[in-house]
Amino acid sequence: TTTVTVDTGSPDIVARALTAFVGNLTVGKRGLRWKGGRYWTAELAPFIGKAVHVRRDEEDLGALLVFDDMGDFVGLAVNHERSGLS
Repeated sequence: TTTVTVDTGSPDIVARALTAFVGNLTVGKRGLRWKGGRYWTAELAPFIGKAVHVRRDEEDLGALLVFDDMGDFVGLAVNHERSGLS
């Protein structure tokens, strides 16, 4: 398993971690599927076939914050069609 280390002391990451919990989603070969859209980041590759915890970035409907089962930040999965929408 590959984990991306992020400075959890960053107020931005802490604030984002408190955003709306979407649920536990299974990572597919094409990323995460949520509300009819597909979200991807390269950091998801080691998690294909595994469940991850997902939170919604309330400032950007095109971004989902992804955490592993230990609660560590994995990455920001993006849907480019929705990116920048709030």
